[in-house]
Amino acid sequence: MELDIRQYLNTAKEQQDSGALQSAYRLINDMTAAGARGPSPGSASELYVVCAEAGVQLGYLEISTACLKMYFEGNPPANQFLCRAYLCQVRLKSPPPPGSLEHLEEAVLYFLKAIEIAKHDPRDYFIVFNASVLYFQTVCLFLQPGWCSHLVPSLRQVVRSLEEVAEQDHSWRAELMMHLIGCIVDSGKIEDAASFAKETEEFIKAHTPHLYPRVFKLLVQHRLMHADDVMETSTQSTTLAVIYKIQELKNRLEEIHVDEPTKEELELILHILMDCTKYSPSPLISSQGQTPVQPADRISFLLELALLALQVKHQEVAANCLKELKSAGEASIGQLILIECVNCEINLLKREAKMNDYSKASVEARLREIGKLDQCLQTAVRGGDLQAMQAVCVTQWSCCLPLLQHNHKRRIQSPLLRVSHVLEDMQSMLLEMRCQVHSELAVIEEEDGRLEASLTHLQKAMLLDNGTQRERLSSAVRLLQLRGTLDQTASRAEDKAAMLMQQARDMQPQDRTGVRPILVAVGLLLAPDDFQIVLDADNTSKIPSGCVGSGAVAQLCAKAQHHSTSVRKADRYLARQGEDTDNTERVTLWASLVKTARKQEVWDVCRAACRFCLLYDDGRWKISKTDKCRCSEEESCAECLHGCNRSQTRVRDSLRLLAEIHFISAEASVQKLLAEGGQLNSPVVPAVDSETRLSEEDPHWVAYRDWIQALSAYATSSFLRAAELGAEIREPWVVANAAVYLWNYSSHLLAAGEYRRLLPTFHSLVAMLQKTEFTRNGALFVLLCDAVARGLIQPLCGPDSIEPAPPADRSKNRPEKGMEKAASGQGVFLDPVALQDVRKALEAFISVSLSSLQLTGWERALD
Repeated sequence: MELDIRQYLNTAKEQQDSGALQSAYRLINDMTAAGARGPSPGSASELYVVCAEAGVQLGYLEISTACLKMYFEGNPPANQFLCRAYLCQVRLKSPPPPGSLEHLEEAVLYFLKAIEIAKHDPRDYFIVFNASVLYFQTVCLFLQPGWCSHLVPSLRQVVRSLEEVAEQDHSWRAELMMHLIGCIVDSGKIEDAASFAKETEEFIKAHTPHLYPRVFKLLVQHRLMHADDVMETSTQSTTLAVIYKIQELKNRLEEIHVDEPTKEELELILHILMDCTKYSPSPLISSQGQTPVQPADRISFLLELALLALQVKHQEVAANCLKELKSAGEASIGQLILIECVNCEINLLKREAKMNDYSKASVEARLREIGKLDQCLQTAVRGGDLQAMQAVCVTQWSCCLPLLQHNHKRRIQSPLLRVSHVLEDMQSMLLEMRCQVHSELAVIEEEDGRLEASLTHLQKAMLLDNGTQRERLSSAVRLLQLRGTLDQTASRAEDKAAMLMQQARDMQPQDRTGVRPILVAVGLLLAPDDFQIVLDADNTSKIPSGCVGSGAVAQLCAKAQHHSTSVRKADRYLARQGEDTDNTERVTLWASLVKTARKQEVWDVCRAACRFCLLYDDGRWKISKTDKCRCSEEESCAECLHGCNRSQTRVRDSLRLLAEIHFISAEASVQKLLAEGGQLNSPVVPAVDSETRLSEEDPHWVAYRDWIQALSAYATSSFLRAAELGAEIREPWVVANAAVYLWNYSSHLLAAGEYRRLLPTFHSLVAMLQKTEFTRNGALFVLLCDAVARGLIQPLCGPDSIEPAPPADRSKNRPEKGMEKAASGQGVFLDPVALQDVRKALEAFISVSLSSLQLTGWERALD
């Protein structure tokens, strides 16, 4: 019977014959049932393992599982077949899902057990090598920053075991050693990494000199080699020189407050690569004379340089790299795909400025590039090039991002779906990007009414999330589930409010007359005791009859007092909330109400909801001053990765949301001012009968005037608070948006030359723009600095000395005119405070000069 089993198993393996496998398995079962009439225990154990291996090979996993169960039940000895059984056990299980450390550790344990047994018998040394290959195939997806530190113990043991058995495949050993360097660096143990890197460098010099450029790149990237030694080594080969220069520029990009690579530095590397077809100086490890840079290496360097140039917006250098790449003619399929990615990014970078207005031409141009990238991705999938597939997915996601901000989502749904499928099939460790892609696809599916598909994407996103988006995703899943059960009654006020909000968003334009009652109902669910009172602040019919005096001014006074009294009722809202209230969920619901009311232009509901939402801007969410990992010295940074950054990401999301609500609150307050006949930061002009003669001392008028000024101050403070939050979360675009809002809403004061009135506001904006190192809109910075400087010197030069902002054709002469008037009209002694203002004005003018030198065509922007 044993001989028959072996023949069946040989046939199954050699001819991929599933019938032979099943026949062998039946005989093994019969043999096991027969007990004493069967073969010896040693032979039975061997057959169990061989049959299990054949089952894995042919895809009959149930047979393999059964055979291994019978094998392990027999308490097998520690020999070659036990090692093979462990390896077969790993292959039976699915690869560890991305981010699942528990599954990873289980798989790694089997590999290490097999290696530990095999390395004690020279006849089994081949198993050590085989196990190392299978181990690497299993863990390769975890070789990503933030994850690979978990591989240090097991990978170190694999590397040492290969050394102990004197494995002669030195290239394979060098490959694992270089990966181990990166894993140790990721764990934060730099001294350990430097020590092992030195050992790896010596091993590669002795056995695999062709791999030296790769280990040299690691040494430069992680600064594991003394600077003088790095510099000396880089001069011994053109390849090493290029690696050193590119990697040093990359290192600079990762450092804070370090200048970005200049165009000249990038062009220097490009010239080296253009000339490197000639013979370079003798390489580090060879004494056979000069050798040229290999064509494949040259293409890789050009690609790397092009991507670096695109990262720092030097499109001319990237275009020149692309030109060299196209003329190289020896690129692989994967490299050709990457070249197309570079070409698409260059085309998009050329149109970046035009994309800001989302014109039809710019959108169509971006969609064309997205279409090209979609074709590239399909080509990469057919070729099975994992690196190219992932690179195209990253580029595609970057290209699609701007179209997620406007009503173009449906046009990029198909490319995003392909990206999500490819990354999922290859089990990419780009978990954050995959989470974001699924989140956006969920939104698109929900907007199209495909709730089940949307829920599937959200559930996938939750599995990929490292915890930073947990609240948002959980809330979105709950809302989707509620939408699917609208006929049922929700028990929580928050769930009821969410359901009503969704009804309001789903209403068609012709049905929007009924949207206000729904929005009010949401507010009443969230603040049943206070929302109606705050909402009635804008309802003059709710003014108590005894408070209204005779005359138009008295009515204005009563309206002001009623509004002020009503909005103050919101202040007690937080005190009414229980300690177990989910603040994140509540602030999200209030923000949703604010945004929906703003979109529907239901201004009174919008203003009332803003008052409640912004109560949460009370300092409960704060960014860490260092914003660094706060793990203990005993605990590596990688070990606490999910704890250190997760909370800060949630804080940033909350503060960003509050900044957005501050913008809407300010805009809604300005709308209220306009309805009262006023403008931001301008004296009020009362809408009363022209025959009515007002006294500036009239108490009714004073109360109304002060209320209008308070509204104006509230709107301005909301814009500035949004800017402060943007500076706190280090997102300059938020500060810039606040500046644009305030500039536009202050146009009437700028036209009148009222720079002094705007000085405190604009001075704060300039300071925040400088703090966040905002550089994208130089024209905006110039405008603000100019206004600040004018505001500072205006009191010193007389009331008529500074004219309103002139049109662009006169702007070049504006400083000289101001100087002439200042010299002729104010030749007097200045007190210390005035001198301080002059000094600040000079600093502002210097900022204008520096910005204008860096901004091409800035005079046109001053139009």
